[in-house]
Amino acid sequence: MAGEAPDPKTFGSWEDAFQYPIAAVRGMERQLRNDIASNREKLRSLVGASYRDLLGTAESIIQMDGQMQQVETYIGDMGMRCNSRLLEKKAANLRAWDSDSKARGTVTTSEWSSGREMSVAHMDFGR
Repeated sequence: MAGEAPDPKTFGSWEDAFQYPIAAVRGMERQLRNDIASNREKLRSLVGASYRDLLGTAESIIQMDGQMQQVETYIGDMGMRCNSRLLEKKAANLRAWDSDSKARGTVTTSEWSSGREMSVAHMDFGR
């Protein structure tokens, strides 16, 4: 017991350390101070790495915000350029044409579209 210093991490309370000779207690103190310094450096490096990660994340968020503002601007410009009344008129005219075509028994837009696709699919392109 006199030659070797016990591991202070195994003590249940601070009073357990004073059951050893003064030299052993001083050795445990040095060991604990070294452990504290080592842990302090580990903590600094962990916090530093986490802080750098946080800064990188914040920078990414700022970049995404700028990109989203650009997208919103582009979508807004497209909406301003799009004449919704004209599109509504075209859609209404198409629906009317389809209903007239069905009433007369002629080809509707969906039938015309699929028939055109079939004719293109069967072309042999000069073979």
